[in-house]
Amino acid sequence: MNNFLYFKFRKIKILNVSYKSILEWIFVIFLFFTGQPFYTWNNLLYKYSIVVCSAIFIFNFAPNKKNGICISILFYLYLIVSLKNTNMNFGLALAFWSLFIASPIFLKNTFRKYLILFSIMLIPSIVIYILVYFIRIKIPNIIISIPARDYSYNAFPFLIHPNVVNVLRFCAYYSEPGQLGTACSILFIANGFTIKRKANIPILIAGLLSLSFAFYLLMFIYIVLFLKVKYKIVILLIISILFLYVFNENEFVKNYTFRRLEIKNGKLIGDNRTNQFFDYGYNRYKKTNNYFWGIDSKTADYYIFRDGSSSYKNIILRYGFIFFCIYCFMVSFIAFSYLGFQKTLIAFLLILFGTMYQRPFVEYINYLYLIYCSIFYMSDRVKYYTGYIS
Repeated sequence: MNNFLYFKFRKIKILNVSYKSILEWIFVIFLFFTGQPFYTWNNLLYKYSIVVCSAIFIFNFAPNKKNGICISILFYLYLIVSLKNTNMNFGLALAFWSLFIASPIFLKNTFRKYLILFSIMLIPSIVIYILVYFIRIKIPNIIISIPARDYSYNAFPFLIHPNVVNVLRFCAYYSEPGQLGTACSILFIANGFTIKRKANIPILIAGLLSLSFAFYLLMFIYIVLFLKVKYKIVILLIISILFLYVFNENEFVKNYTFRRLEIKNGKLIGDNRTNQFFDYGYNRYKKTNNYFWGIDSKTADYYIFRDGSSSYKNIILRYGFIFFCIYCFMVSFIAFSYLGFQKTLIAFLLILFGTMYQRPFVEYINYLYLIYCSIFYMSDRVKYYTGYIS
């Protein structure tokens, strides 16, 4: 009888652990879809994923006394985002709000699982990309398109690629290589900037193949700031030799690397986050009170989307300079409280401001999750599965 009770208790305990792990994996899978890979185009999977993530956030509610004031301020900041953004719906707003009340332990566990899933999904994508665009093996594909782009895409299993002549930048399952490069830089830096961790290898390869200016710039800054002198010299020499002797005569690589580092009219050519039309609107409102509080959504969308702009200035134009400053301060303060004044804090600030400069989408739950939750993932004060925060 006692043996039976012991077996029954042990079985329930195992089921409890499995249930928690399964719930986290379900969350991570749906969170992956909130990044809007091509599987979610022209269907409702993206919206359903937001609802599921919101519900799981709420299910893992845990009052955070440590940073209660900061979390509350972030909560109200996203209330402002919800009210001012014409594209915001209640489900998306709920996802933002519930993220800040979720348990840091849950967020750390799921960040690790998300990193693993993201890495695994990249492997077949990289293989197919090399087979199709380098080895020239024909693999069945279909042509798909989305309203936001004026060109179509070749869709393979696990891979999407713009149907544009002479563009070989790797996109994986995203609409553009810059989105992939930004995500890879966040995950690679948060996971220790090392290839000793196997999950980092596909992430690093994908980031390099994307030829994302943001990815290369963030990697360069991290190397200069954190790696030992001997490693800096070796890595920078290897990169220089590869580019100068192997790719120097390649016109495509020139356009996306060397020429983007050139300075023209006092501005870095690779800094193409804004355009002349957007800059005109931004500078116009910079001289008014709207600069501090943000302009109406319709006008902001007009300046942002007409010719395409992706800069931290988007946040200021839409939500105001005051919102921008409070947001940066609150997230930085939470990072400091969990990471302390250490190397990991500087690494996180590189993630935060590097991402905001390249992808200023504070209203995208996937980007917010990656930035905010990397704090807990890099923190030694948040323990895995123990239920304890020091």
